[in-house]
Amino acid sequence: MNKVQHYINGQFMDSSCGEFFENINPMNGKILSQVALGREDEVNAAVAAAKAALTGEWGQMKLNDRIAMMYEI
Repeated sequence: MNKVQHYINGQFMDSSCGEFFENINPMNGKILSQVALGREDEVNAAVAAAKAALTGEWGQMKLNDRIAMMYEI
Protein backbone atom coordinates (compact mmCIF):
# COMPACT_ATOMS: atom_id res chain seq x y z
CA MET A 1 0.00 0.00 0.00
CA ASN A 2 1.35 3.41 -0.98
CA LYS A 3 1.72 5.77 1.99
CA VAL A 4 1.66 9.51 1.36
CA GLN A 5 3.57 11.70 3.80
CA HIS A 6 3.40 15.42 4.42
CA TYR A 7 5.87 17.59 2.52
CA ILE A 8 6.86 20.44 4.84
CA ASN A 9 9.92 22.66 4.58
CA GLY A 10 11.49 20.47 1.90
CA GLN A 11 11.10 17.22 3.81
CA PHE A 12 8.70 14.31 3.64
CA MET A 13 7.38 13.32 7.08
CA ASP A 14 4.64 11.36 8.80
CA SER A 15 2.19 13.16 11.04
CA SER A 16 3.23 13.69 14.65
CA CYS A 17 0.27 11.54 15.76
CA GLY A 18 1.44 8.68 13.52
CA GLU A 19 -2.05 8.22 12.04
CA PHE A 20 -3.07 7.80 8.41
CA PHE A 21 -6.42 7.93 6.62
CA GLU A 22 -7.46 5.94 3.58
CA ASN A 23 -7.72 7.68 0.22
CA ILE A 24 -10.59 5.81 -1.45
CA ASN A 25 -11.52 5.80 -5.13
CA PRO A 26 -15.19 6.91 -5.11
CA MET A 27 -15.89 5.07 -8.35
CA ASN A 28 -15.07 1.57 -7.14
CA GLY A 29 -14.47 1.90 -3.38
CA LYS A 30 -10.88 0.62 -3.61
CA ILE A 31 -8.21 2.09 -1.37
CA LEU A 32 -5.71 4.08 -3.44
CA SER A 33 -3.28 5.02 -0.68
CA GLN A 34 -2.91 5.89 2.98
CA VAL A 35 -2.32 9.58 3.66
CA ALA A 36 -0.66 11.04 6.76
CA LEU A 37 -3.27 12.70 8.94
CA GLY A 38 -2.48 16.37 9.48
CA ARG A 39 -3.07 17.86 12.89
CA GLU A 40 -2.21 21.15 14.55
CA ASP A 41 1.53 20.35 14.67
CA GLU A 42 1.70 19.83 10.90
CA VAL A 43 -0.41 22.91 10.13
CA ASN A 44 1.78 25.10 12.35
CA ALA A 45 4.97 23.69 10.81
CA ALA A 46 3.64 24.21 7.27
CA VAL A 47 2.55 27.79 7.98
CA ALA A 48 5.91 28.64 9.57
CA ALA A 49 7.77 27.12 6.59
CA ALA A 50 5.58 29.04 4.13
CA LYS A 51 6.15 32.35 5.94
CA ALA A 52 9.91 31.76 6.00
CA ALA A 53 9.91 30.84 2.31
CA LEU A 54 8.30 34.15 1.35
CA THR A 55 11.23 36.10 2.76
CA GLY A 56 13.82 33.79 1.20
CA GLU A 57 14.77 32.55 -2.25
CA TRP A 58 11.28 31.16 -2.97
CA GLY A 59 9.62 34.54 -2.45
CA GLN A 60 12.09 36.23 -4.80
CA MET A 61 11.61 33.67 -7.60
CA LYS A 62 9.60 34.44 -10.73
CA LEU A 63 6.15 32.85 -10.80
CA ASN A 64 6.95 30.61 -13.80
CA ASP A 65 10.04 29.26 -12.00
CA ARG A 66 7.98 28.44 -8.90
CA ILE A 67 5.36 26.70 -11.03
CA ALA A 68 8.06 24.62 -12.73
CA MET A 69 9.45 23.56 -9.33
CA MET A 70 6.01 22.52 -8.12
CA TYR A 71 5.56 20.32 -11.21
CA GLU A 72 8.87 18.63 -10.41
CA ILE A 73 7.68 17.78 -6.92
